[in-house]
Amino acid sequence: MNVGDLIKIKQARIGIPKGAVGLVVNKHRVSYDEAVNTLYEVRLVQKGRLIRLYEHDAEVINESR
Repeated sequence: MNVGDLIKIKQARIGIPKGAVGLVVNKHRVSYDEAVNTLYEVRLVQKGRLIRLYEHDAEVINESR
């Protein structure tokens, strides 16, 4: 996933239904001890909320160029 990609949420969360659509607006490298992951900031289309999630929680619908 990259900034500008349109994504769909794979799993429901509190206040966010499964299948919600959002736009990736930022990404951050996060490290815990030896593990390094990427955390994505996503602006939800329906609610306009900004959420954070990991790549395995979303599916890319349309990639940016």
